[in-house]
Amino acid sequence: MRIPGKTQASILVWTVLTIAILSLLAAEVLRIVSIKHQHALQTAIWQEALLAAESGIDLGIVELRKSLYPAPNHAWEGWNSTPGNGVASYGLTTIPNAGLAATQMTIEASVDAPTTLIDSANGWQYYRIRTVGTMPITGAAYTTDNKQDSRLRKLSLHWERFTNGILAPHAISDPRASRRVEAIVRPISSFDAAIMAVATLDLTNQNIVVDSYDSRDPNKSTNGLYDVAKRQENGDIATDGSLIEAGNAHIYGDVATNAGTVSGAANITGIERTDFYQEPIPVGAPSWSSFNGATTSVTNTTILSANATSGSSLSRYELSTISLNGTKTLTLAGNPDGTPTYIEIYVTGDISLTGNGQIIVQPGVSAKIYFAGNVDVS
Repeated sequence: MRIPGKTQASILVWTVLTIAILSLLAAEVLRIVSIKHQHALQTAIWQEALLAAESGIDLGIVELRKSLYPAPNHAWEGWNSTPGNGVASYGLTTIPNAGLAATQMTIEASVDAPTTLIDSANGWQYYRIRTVGTMPITGAAYTTDNKQDSRLRKLSLHWERFTNGILAPHAISDPRASRRVEAIVRPISSFDAAIMAVATLDLTNQNIVVDSYDSRDPNKSTNGLYDVAKRQENGDIATDGSLIEAGNAHIYGDVATNAGTVSGAANITGIERTDFYQEPIPVGAPSWSSFNGATTSVTNTTILSANATSGSSLSRYELSTISLNGTKTLTLAGNPDGTPTYIEIYVTGDISLTGNGQIIVQPGVSAKIYFAGNVDVS
């Protein structure tokens, strides 16, 4: 049967219209899928840039921890300077094949120690770490159709704002996402606890009393000296191990273990914790070029004078031993008005305090005592 020409033309028109409509639908679906894909890609890269910036904080903390170890500690190697007042130590680290689709992750970090971040209460220096994490954006250099999302994620498609150490807008050849993070790092004392161990801490059968006092506060000391009537409950003890044998020792403070237990805890005034861990920082023997050689050992009542200048050779002493019994004392003497003074003592042998033997630190004196042998207090 023969189909009339008009009918053939109508079928052809409808076929063309159908193909055109389907093509338009397919193009729209493809456009939406591409936009969603680009949105998901940019979201993932934006998040990875944050991970890079946070990793920069970790890098800065690692270098700060290295600087605590005895030399040579290799701290700040590859950085442009050592952090200090107004000094920024700048590092640029590129980690290959770390990001999405094997893209490179770039981390910029600067560390400084401004005087405005010194704690007035104890003189501790806080550090400021500023980092920029950057990830290249794969795909086309355009934003998605969601304006609110584009305002939230400040992508650098044609202009960059703050990477490569340039804190001003500048043209770039490839799109990228950059995130900035700033952290203020608070120092932690190596001596937060009165007694700290790395394994089992055994205080059994020693009639031990652990407490604290504050020589700066007349309500917590008498004339800057320890007064049992004014003792404070800050005599904490802790271990990185899993057992503290308190042995009914009188602990005026808290006890802490690393997921462990405490036995003989009847005379502990504070709380018991099981979440403690602190990596002990190795202490090396001091290597002084000069020191005060007037006193070489302490076996009788002795006075050693501190100095107003920290690190002065006049207040550095190298002793073979400290051995005090009966009522003998070693007094670390400062200024009569209690202004800050400093003293360092290196004992190449043992320290022994028996009976009522004491080491007295006068008000205002900051003392560091290194010892190569053993310490016996009984």
